[in-house]
Amino acid sequence: MHSHQPHCTITLYSPRPAENIVTLIKAFEEYTILDVIPRKEMILNYFKKASPDIFIINTNRIDFSEAKHLIGEVSALKLVISEDLSPEELFNAFRFGVLGYINERINPVNLFNALSNIRNEELYISKSALKMLIDSFKLTDQSTLTIREKEILQLLKTGKTYSMIANDLFLSGNTIRSYMQRIYYKLNANSKAEAIEIATNNKII
Repeated sequence: MHSHQPHCTITLYSPRPAENIVTLIKAFEEYTILDVIPRKEMILNYFKKASPDIFIINTNRIDFSEAKHLIGEVSALKLVISEDLSPEELFNAFRFGVLGYINERINPVNLFNALSNIRNEELYISKSALKMLIDSFKLTDQSTLTIREKEILQLLKTGKTYSMIANDLFLSGNTIRSYMQRIYYKLNANSKAEAIEIATNNKII
C-alpha cells in the first residue's frame, strides 16, 4: 500500500467526530495530518496561514451545502467524505474544485486510493457514488414523463396488457405502443419490466 512518492500534508475539516479518519491517515507513511478544523467559520482564516497539499471535508449534506462556497476558495486538492450528497450536489462539489468523493464507510483501502488519486490530480469516486451518478444520467428526462405516460406505466404495473390499457383509456393499440417507445427512451429502459422497475424505484409511479 505504500509508495515512494514525496510526503503529503493533509488538513481535515470535520464538524463531526473523525477519530477513525485521523487514525487511518496516521497509519499511512506518505501522509501527515496537520490540523483538524471543527467549524466552517475557521476555514478561510486557517488557509491564510497554512497550505496543506490535501483538504479533506468530512461532513453531512447540510453542512457541505453551507460550507461549499468556503471550500471553493481553498486551493488545496479536495476530498469530500459524506454519505448523503445527491447527484446534483456532487456535481456542484466538482464545480467547487473537489477531486474525490467517498460516500461509503471509510476503510484503509478506499481512503488510501482516494488520497493516491487526488495527490496525482486524478478523480476518485467511490463505487456506490459512481452508480448513483450513472443512474441519475439514465433518468435525466424522468421529469418529462407526462401524466398519461405515468398512467400507462401504472396500469402496466397492475398487470394489464397493451390492449386492455387501450380499451381502458379509449386509445388505439398503436398509440399505446407509441407512448411506450417514448417511456423507454425517457427512462433508458429496454423492456416493459425494466421501465416499471426504474419508474417504481425512482418513485415516478
